Amino acid sequence: MPCVRWLLLRLVLICSGTALSLRAGVTVIQNVSPGAMSWPGSPTIITMLNPSSATTPQTFTNSGNGFTTMAQTFTVTSTNYLLQSIEIYAGGGLGTSPGVSLTLNLFDLGYQAAPNPTPYSRQAYKDIIGVNLFGSGTGLQITYGNQANGILEFDFTGSDQALLQAGHMYVFELQTSVRTNVIYWLSVTSGNPYSGGAAYTN
Repeated sequence: MPCVRWLLLRLVLICSGTALSLRAGVTVIQNVSPGAMSWPGSPTIITMLNPSSATTPQTFTNSGNGFTTMAQTFTVTSTNYLLQSIEIYAGGGLGTSPGVSLTLNLFDLGYQAAPNPTPYSRQAYKDIIGVNLFGSGTGLQITYGNQANGILEFDFTGSDQALLQAGHMYVFELQTSVRTNVIYWLSVTSGNPYSGGAAYTN
């Protein structure tokens, strides 16, 4: 179900002709620029210029009985790219444990009118084109420990450097196995800082 908020996201993309590493997977880098007021480097897509201006924490227990997925959609506008890294502005939480997992997912929603897919439903997958683009269709389970609010970086390798097609909208998800405050993804709840997508909880 759509929510009126934007989760902080930064994507680094490389031209689709760049050679890939043979080993697939993701490297998680924590505590990158705590309290950052800008994203490092030269990102291809960002949802907000100043990460630390996001002050509303979103987690898996925020409403009612909670949910298992937090997501941000984004649109690739100019050319095809290979996904190199995603950074989010996040912190806090209990972290992962043997009984509480955190998985990264990426799905192609095809041609959509931004900012909102019509409709994007995590349970029904009505808008999904093909399988999960991470983890050979199963997603990438990661380990996360409590950090100060700051940039959390995911660097992808091999086949997990997914091909992102021009004109397509994609949804990047954090999914947990248990409705608990494993992590807080910082957001804004007013205005429209990014016209190419929106945030969702399912």
